[in-house]
Amino acid sequence: MGMKRFTFILSFLLFIGITSHAQNGVYDNYPTATIFIVDAQSGQEVLAQSDTAILFKNALIDLVTNTILVQKQYKHVIGHNAYVITQTDPSNGNEYQIQENTKVFGATVPVYTFIYNVDQNKLYFNNPHGAGGDQNLEAQWISQNNMANLNRCQQFGWFNNLSAPPDNTQQQVDDTTPVDTAVTANVPPPALPTYDQPECPQDGYLWQPGYWAYSVDARGYYWVPGVWVAPPSEGLLWTPAYWSFNGFGYYYHSGYWGTSVGYYGGIYYGYGYGGHGYYGGEWQGGRYRYNTAVVRVSVSVRNTYVNNTVIVNQPGRNSSSFNGRGGVIAKPSPQELQVERQPRVQQTPDQIRNQRAARNDKNQFASPANGNKPMNIAAPRAPEKAVTATPNQRPNANSAGNNNGNQRQGYNSPNAKPGAGNTNTVNQNTRPGANNPNTVNQNPGSNTATSRPAYNNTNARTGTGNANQNSGVSIPKGTGNGTPSSNNGHGGTYQNQPYGSKKAPANKPQPKPQEKNDKQDKK
Repeated sequence: MGMKRFTFILSFLLFIGITSHAQNGVYDNYPTATIFIVDAQSGQEVLAQSDTAILFKNALIDLVTNTILVQKQYKHVIGHNAYVITQTDPSNGNEYQIQENTKVFGATVPVYTFIYNVDQNKLYFNNPHGAGGDQNLEAQWISQNNMANLNRCQQFGWFNNLSAPPDNTQQQVDDTTPVDTAVTANVPPPALPTYDQPECPQDGYLWQPGYWAYSVDARGYYWVPGVWVAPPSEGLLWTPAYWSFNGFGYYYHSGYWGTSVGYYGGIYYGYGYGGHGYYGGEWQGGRYRYNTAVVRVSVSVRNTYVNNTVIVNQPGRNSSSFNGRGGVIAKPSPQELQVERQPRVQQTPDQIRNQRAARNDKNQFASPANGNKPMNIAAPRAPEKAVTATPNQRPNANSAGNNNGNQRQGYNSPNAKPGAGNTNTVNQNTRPGANNPNTVNQNPGSNTATSRPAYNNTNARTGTGNANQNSGVSIPKGTGNGTPSSNNGHGGTYQNQPYGSKKAPANKPQPKPQEKNDKQDKK
């Protein structure tokens, strides 16, 4: 009788567990952790229980607990620990605060606080010993074995995006700051289109093949036309951008200038870029010579030669636009690995302007309506500087002075100062309420009606005027200083630099530059 009773109870509990899992559809790795989001209708914080919210919660806790800072300084904090995730003021963009709390003699005490910005795909540590306000936030270095959690955070972090799309009318195209340089997409980029290369307009110009870029704002791929551009200096060659599949998403690798052509995923861009190296020309005696067997030049370009052997040695064309499973399977050669460690020069103003113009043109975005065929595939030159953005298109989130709240100050330039008119560089301590113009009528998903006060929240993000919340318990002081690396997102990302334009106090160690290392992401 006792065995039958035990079997019945076990079967009942198993049934309840299966039913509960089926209702949510996903497994909650941290059932005691809570995630609160801002309700678009009321502006109040409500408990989020949708499948995507749980997936995001799992990914964010995994990301934070696997950072070097937490592993070294907070791993052995005693007590009953719990996590609370809250969506911050939408004026900061799509952003979440995560706080670990512990109980000491019955009192709840904060252990640490991090901020994750979905728009930037960056994690910040809220250093309680910093200069105060947003200067407390220090970008964290993400190790290679933690990159999957970072990518999952961005993948699921859009479930309650309340950042209002700012007006892009009459916005001049910026040509100084690269855009969409470190992004991850959930779907693969479309196949590469076929096109005829325009003739090189003048001596000294080099070919930049067209490529697919991804706009996080518009959540779609857009085609950046192939153009002839002047190199930053004599002797430099262009390594094209490419996409790679890392098992959880598709990651973008920016193109760059260097003394040699590096690894670009084995992508066949054509016109000299056959997957490895470049065969469309070479530097000789301070002048660039064009191999007219593979590139087209105008009659005014006379420094040419013909080498047909590179055509014979090239494999057949592959229209795949990304490296990895389902795309091109190619690993970097020893020479390409060596180039990875050499100094790089970023895009020129012409190249940046070319990409920004494409980003602001709805006809350049891939869609079923146009068969993933952009209107402008290639051009002899980049657009002129006077080009302005198309009305009603989302603006670039990185331009100086753009008061759209979707980007933290100094995102692409750690020493950048707020642009004129940028009023969102200082943290506001109030959450949006019913009369807050920052709220948008957007369905936040499956949330419970249970709400809690939005303004007197003890888990509110630390800012100017807030009491220091990370005090009252003997916990190792975290400076947030991790091993710095290049800011391209491969194998360790995001230099640990104070948030904002001010320099860190003198007693904080400054990060040392480190050569970029992409080898880990190569398939």
